[in-house]
Amino acid sequence: MGQAGSATPAPTGTPTSTPTPTGKPPGAIVIGIDAPATVGPGSSFTAQVTIGQVTGIAIGQFDLSFDPAVLTIDNVSPGADI
Repeated sequence: MGQAGSATPAPTGTPTSTPTPTGKPPGAIVIGIDAPATVGPGSSFTAQVTIGQVTGIAIGQFDLSFDPAVLTIDNVSPGADI
């Protein structure tokens, strides 16, 4: 007859994590930047910044950081909705 608690527990499998998308919180503002993934040296490109799912806003600010040794800004223009 064995003693209580003396049995060796059976090993369990290695735990693995399963990422679960959380989605965006209700009322969150969605910001997107549409630009090419790569651009050759000396080339020009357009990056379109979109801000969506916003209601009842009168003013806002968007800051874009970049390395001026690598990138120069030639022009900034408002979209059709501004």
